Amino acid sequence: MKDKSIIIKAAPLFLAILIDSAGMGLFFPLLNGLILYPKVSLLAASTPEHMRYFLYGLLLSIYMIFWFFGSAILGDFSDGLGRRRALSICLFGSFIGYLLAGIAVIEHSFMLLLLGRIIDGFTAGSQPIAQAAIVDMSLAKNRVRNLGYIMLAGSIGFVIGPMLGGVLSDSHIYHAFNYSTPLYFAAFISLLNAALVFFTLKESLLDGRKIKIRMMYAVELFVDAFRHKAIRQLSIILLWTMIGWSAYFSYISLLLWHRYHYDSIQVAEFWTVLAIGYTIGFAYLVGKCAKFPPKQVTFWGFLITGMGIMWMTVTHSQEIAWISALIIGMANGVGYTTLVGMFSNQVDDARQGWVMGITGSLMAAGIAITTFFAGFLTQLNVNIPFVVSFSAYAICVIWIGLNR
Repeated sequence: MKDKSIIIKAAPLFLAILIDSAGMGLFFPLLNGLILYPKVSLLAASTPEHMRYFLYGLLLSIYMIFWFFGSAILGDFSDGLGRRRALSICLFGSFIGYLLAGIAVIEHSFMLLLLGRIIDGFTAGSQPIAQAAIVDMSLAKNRVRNLGYIMLAGSIGFVIGPMLGGVLSDSHIYHAFNYSTPLYFAAFISLLNAALVFFTLKESLLDGRKIKIRMMYAVELFVDAFRHKAIRQLSIILLWTMIGWSAYFSYISLLLWHRYHYDSIQVAEFWTVLAIGYTIGFAYLVGKCAKFPPKQVTFWGFLITGMGIMWMTVTHSQEIAWISALIIGMANGVGYTTLVGMFSNQVDDARQGWVMGITGSLMAAGIAITTFFAGFLTQLNVNIPFVVSFSAYAICVIWIGLNR
């Protein structure tokens, strides 16, 4: 029966998302060292600072640009090929991407690292597919709660991932550790994850229809997001939300290094606090907030998130930065999960892959736009991405308020 013992039925899916998120999360603490620290950077020591900031933004944005195209294609694949096969493809692509990134560190090749990020980005559509699979298994009344379980699994992975990235790259802990070690580890767990999903996850949807590869399908989905009246308002809100969120999480490591001179271990610890906030939001607060109207939940979730980011930006207190990270994680986790649930409830079961593909495309587009332009703006002032973040959340909250 649908939704019966969802934790047991979807256990391989939850574990896959946890492992995949851990692999993604461990990359962020490494970025500062790989690009900005002259002594360990992949770049020549003579590389000017403005170019380092540009390449920092390029690594982030190129990943999301290819995620924009890949998540839409793979999301549609999942409606025809089945969730299990599409998810396995995503995870195998992550294996190749992380493997190339690890080799790039050893060979001091920025271009190989960029290629690894491109491949990893194109096949990084695991979360929208997992969301569609959970929806397949869920009763309508439990969709937001069960989507929260997916987010919880991802947030636990993000708790583990950054700490692993910091620890496995620290030669003081073990002499053989370096910046390639966590990337090889991510490659290994991605391959293990792909095998786990392929051989243990029960297929939740398979309609057997032929899939035609459309490389511009992401653009079609992006246009669909604003063309269809049922999801138009939600799409505007999600796009602004992702612009705001990506400006924060993509550049918080850079701010910590620039403002407080944090090393990779300290950055990893900060990310862990942020992820703990997400875990509290997904595991506890989403369920508690389910009794309230969804628009009200998103309004307050994103308002608190934006205020937390502004609080951190205008003060230089490390304590406030850490406290705000916990609050931001909880508030944004609740708001985002509720918003995705609202998307799902606008369409029937046969269109879940389509609508989750739309959320993936909007997410990737918002993050790609922000990370690309913020890479330039950071050269002027390291606080600018966070001003952009707060402003985006302000627009988002105003839009929700005007369209209640």
